[in-house]
This record gives sequence, C-alpha cells and structure tokens, in this order.
Amino acid sequence: MFSQIRHRKDNTENDWNTPKTAVDAIVHLVPQGSIVYEPFTNDTSKSHIYLHEHGFKTVSHIGDFYSNPPDFNFIITNPPFSDIQRCLSRLFELAKPFIIIAPLSLIVRNYFRQYRDKVSILIPAKRIQFERSGSNDRSPFDCVYITSLKLNSNLLYLE
Repeated sequence: MFSQIRHRKDNTENDWNTPKTAVDAIVHLVPQGSIVYEPFTNDTSKSHIYLHEHGFKTVSHIGDFYSNPPDFNFIITNPPFSDIQRCLSRLFELAKPFIIIAPLSLIVRNYFRQYRDKVSILIPAKRIQFERSGSNDRSPFDCVYITSLKLNSNLLYLE
C-alpha cells in the first residue's frame, strides 16, 4: 500500500504513503493466509511491515501491475490518484479480490458508474493522514476504501 509513483503529466508528486492506521482499519477483511500484492510502493513505504505485523506475506513492485503481476491472491493498494481510472480497469481484469484507497470524489465520476454494483465503499472513521517523506503536510482531501469483497452492505462505516 501504498505509495504512489509519479505518473502525472504536470510532474507533481503522487508519493503519499499509507499510514499504519489505514492498514489496521481494513486488514480484518483480508482472509488469513493471503498473499497480498502491493503494486504501488516506493523506497519509503512501510505498508508491507504493517501487513507482516498482521501475519500476511506480501509481494510488491515485482513486475508491472499493468502487464506482468506476480503470483498473489489479494490486492491492497493506494494507487496513484492521477491514474485511478486505469487502475480500476486493471483490477477488474485481474479478477482478484482487492481493497484500494481512493479519493472520495471518485464515487461521483462518470467512469466509476460501471463499477458501482461490483464494489462496496468503506468509509474510514477519520480522514486518512498519509505519510510523505520529509514533509509534515496533512491530507487536504477525504478518501474512502473501495473493495471488490462481497460484504453485507455496499456502504460501510469503519470504526
């Protein structure tokens, strides 16, 4: 989870690492024994450590998410928000269960309509405060988790 690689045409940074609290909030939904793939990591990401603390094996940044992913059976990631449309498409192509962090604004985008009946939206109890190397910046926007897991409701509030 889940940091992002620079993908924006304007060269602004997409590198915001996922904090431990964001992993802890959703890890109970991942089946024990899962091999969790983290396709968007960088040198300062700690999400694999957080997942290991919960007993999961992780693979990250092996191959190319868009063409050659490693062997895995679950995806947890914080994809580059500037590339989220492409990422969603690829997640459904892979047909593996996933949980991603996404900007709240995603749920009103036209391209998201095709996924509305295929996902559940998990609303965190508090704003996710992403980590950024060398910065004390606070997250300026709200995020949600989007999951392909079949849950009791399509909209759930996390504690």
